Amino acid sequence: MESELHYSDVPAVGFMDRRAKVWLECNGEPYDRRSVRVIGSGDLARRIPFLRFVCPRCGRTHESLLFR
Repeated sequence: MESELHYSDVPAVGFMDRRAKVWLECNGEPYDRRSVRVIGSGDLARRIPFLRFVCPRCGRTHESLLFR
C-alpha cells in the first residue's frame, strides 16, 4: 500500500480548478471554468489571469477574468 503526502501550503491543482469561475458576458452569471471550451488565455497586468472561451449559453466568444 502506497500513501501520498499533501501539504497544506501547496494547493492541489485539481482542487483549485474546481473552484475557478468565469463570468458570462451574455447574461452576467458566474460559470464553472471546466465547463467552457477555452480558446486562449493570458495574464493582464500584475499576473491577473483571463480566459477567452466559447460561451456554453450563446455560442459566441467571450473574455473573462478567472475567479477563484
